[in-house]
Amino acid sequence: DPPRVWSAKGAYPGTAFTRSIGDRIAEGCGVYAEPEILERDLEPDDKFIIIASDGVFEFLTNQMVADEVALHEDPLAACKAIVAQAYHLWLQYEVRTDDITMIALYLGDVATADTSGRSAQLTKGESAAELASQGESSSGPHDGIHRQVSLELGEQRPVRRVMSREKRKNMIEVQVTPEDESEDELTEMETKALIVPKSAADVELIEGAIKSNFLFQHLNAAQRQVVIDMMLEIPVKKGDRVIRQGDRGDRFYVVSSGRFEVRVRAAPPPSQEELARELALKDGSREKSNSVISASRAPSNTTITAERAPSVTRIVNEPNPESLGNVVHVYESGNHVHPGFGELSLMYGKPRAASVLALTDGKLWALDRRVFRRAVLRPKDNRRNIIRTLKKVELLKCLHLAQLQRLTDLLSEESYSAGSYIIRQGEAGENFYLIVSGTCDCTINNPNGQGSKVVLSLRDNDYFGERALLEAKPRAANVIATSDTKVLYIGKSSFEQVLGPLSDIIDADRQHREALAELARSSNVPQKFSDVAVFGMVTTDVLGPLMLGTFGVPITATTQPNVTVRSFVLTQIERKSLKDSLGRFMEGVKAVQAVPMVKSSVLVPRPLCFLRDSNAVHIVFNQPIVADLSTIVRSNSTAVTVNADLIAYSFACLVSALEALHGMQILYRAVQPESLYVDSAGRVVLLDYRVCKVGLAGSARTYTICGVSDYLAPEQIDQSGHSYPADLWALGVLLYEIIVGTHPFSSNSEVATYSKISSFGTQTFPALTFPATVGADAKALINQLLVSAPSARIGAGASGFTALRRHLFFKKYHDNWAGIASGAFPSPLAPLAKYEQDAMKDEVIPSEDLADFTKESTGRKSVSDAWLDSLAF
Repeated sequence: DPPRVWSAKGAYPGTAFTRSIGDRIAEGCGVYAEPEILERDLEPDDKFIIIASDGVFEFLTNQMVADEVALHEDPLAACKAIVAQAYHLWLQYEVRTDDITMIALYLGDVATADTSGRSAQLTKGESAAELASQGESSSGPHDGIHRQVSLELGEQRPVRRVMSREKRKNMIEVQVTPEDESEDELTEMETKALIVPKSAADVELIEGAIKSNFLFQHLNAAQRQVVIDMMLEIPVKKGDRVIRQGDRGDRFYVVSSGRFEVRVRAAPPPSQEELARELALKDGSREKSNSVISASRAPSNTTITAERAPSVTRIVNEPNPESLGNVVHVYESGNHVHPGFGELSLMYGKPRAASVLALTDGKLWALDRRVFRRAVLRPKDNRRNIIRTLKKVELLKCLHLAQLQRLTDLLSEESYSAGSYIIRQGEAGENFYLIVSGTCDCTINNPNGQGSKVVLSLRDNDYFGERALLEAKPRAANVIATSDTKVLYIGKSSFEQVLGPLSDIIDADRQHREALAELARSSNVPQKFSDVAVFGMVTTDVLGPLMLGTFGVPITATTQPNVTVRSFVLTQIERKSLKDSLGRFMEGVKAVQAVPMVKSSVLVPRPLCFLRDSNAVHIVFNQPIVADLSTIVRSNSTAVTVNADLIAYSFACLVSALEALHGMQILYRAVQPESLYVDSAGRVVLLDYRVCKVGLAGSARTYTICGVSDYLAPEQIDQSGHSYPADLWALGVLLYEIIVGTHPFSSNSEVATYSKISSFGTQTFPALTFPATVGADAKALINQLLVSAPSARIGAGASGFTALRRHLFFKKYHDNWAGIASGAFPSPLAPLAKYEQDAMKDEVIPSEDLADFTKESTGRKSVSDAWLDSLAF
């Protein structure tokens, strides 16, 4: 918002004074505030006149407005449709709206006078009929209106295509259960204990309430029955508060009876501490930021007790409803209508956006997220527990995640009754064991041969016999089952057939670490953060900045940047948010770093080193990043969106980079403008691993919802499990957004967005619509990427990325893909990248302004030193 002058005598809107000052200064440069008037005569083919405020044209082009109006016979309906579109786009890209006003005049048959005497100035406007395009025609009441609006008359100026800083800051933070965070699994017995008996009328009511909800549309009959069986009846009294704004959500509710009002409280202004912290992060940088995408979640408010009954103590009487904000909606049951609310809580623990209070006595049916996710969508799967246990085995710490997952697949299962020997002391060792369930004792035989003594007791998720994978030596102890026990095991020969000799893996890991240590000791990489001279901040978020810099030479007029530094601040950040984001980031970094140099891609910058200070950690990459793709598009929207070669090159880079990452078993899950970067040579590269998934092998799927809501694939929303095709879906969304200028699935609420994505390809939302300006190749590629079935997307089939590379959209690069991957092909983005780099060089950040990253920490670190040590490479 601009600075404003406020009245001291009342709560009046402040007067923006920067406009008047700017007008006065601009007059000296020949810029005047008086509008330029262009006149033209109406012609017989002119169908309507549109008068609208700039709130309409901020995101909608003249052509888009004309196309929409042409679909409506009633001018009021046309106005309502345009205003609704503009309003939704403002909410998509901003946290507030501008004035959105529109008048539509339908002309009908306009009689024209003789225009032969018009002046030259007036005749430079051609008739609307002469502007009609030769492309697709409208099927609405104004046939022929679907035309190109002239730049001269219609001023088809570029519209905004990216979000404001405030909106990006308020983007979805994917507050879900991370895959490495355990929650109690529901056994079959526990699931049955949660079933709540219901009458036939109750079952019919719940079925009717959930049948059209996007989260339940993909469930089969058995899963739908589980949902109905496990919904909990909750009676409420007048004045009870069901939901409080800001609390972490954990339940979905169906209104059985009663009336419930929704109240929203305006966000409080930021505290002085918050403002100071934001200024500290932004100091010295240009006005750029990146959407925060983390994969953290605060613990659920609901705890399923030992009796497995969800707690209902949070529903309390609210003595002061007015304190919860203004009423924005009322849910009411009746006439076979039973609305539901809180469905996003079944996906992740997002803070509630509003409070819900009971206006009357009533009854709700509630579904807990843990029940929904564990009992319905995710079958019991111990893989995470197994991998967590394998990571604890000292001999196996040299295995990376993909190898651990492969090892998990190789494990065989065997059961032992109480009193059975699993291994015997003195026998030759062959197998490594992991206990799934049951208890065991480790005993050592007495030297005199008389009995044995217990030296260790083992239980679920404990392991033994690991040295058998390394060497064939006699067992040093007995392991005896003390209860019925189930174990997983693998033999040395099976291990070596798939993963190779463990001794070789350990040796290779040692040599790799020694090489990295030698590299770190050399002058080729920074030894500490202060060794890097920083040009400026490419982008920043609450976790820390991404900075452009150089190592080895001071910054001068001719210095060229050669490194990028991604920093994570260790204090004042929620532990789960930092640990999960930094942990995922480092998993991706290590997977990239493990690829031999000869096989690496220039489109996936290579990590050089990991540095630690008392207040931050820094990962240094070998390529200079000058901007995120969002900044390039925002700063050069016309040049980007009308240049087909530039768009094709950018997406060729993305295709090649994603192919490289998927080959490393990295699912990126961040294909959106703020998480794609442009280096100093103008190449689009991938560098943001905060929500990546490492180690998906074969047909394996993952279930955590990570990413920005508008780019989530259908399989992510319905939580049926997703894999690499999710990146291809996001690629299609991004291509549509950049070419068309609007998002294909955005709506005025997150729930509506998810509903549109889930219903895509059905009768409700059968296909996307495209302006006539979109080329046939681009349209075809988008349609082939945005396919509901993951395996049917181009790039996900048997031919893999080969099918993508052969697509006509990339015809210019059919013989140049090697040059794209190596960076040898000249980039049309290079001039734009150079501008961003030069602008940053003029704003070099002094080292003293970066002291927050190296100063002695005054706050408590979110994570331990031991955990940070485990991240180093």
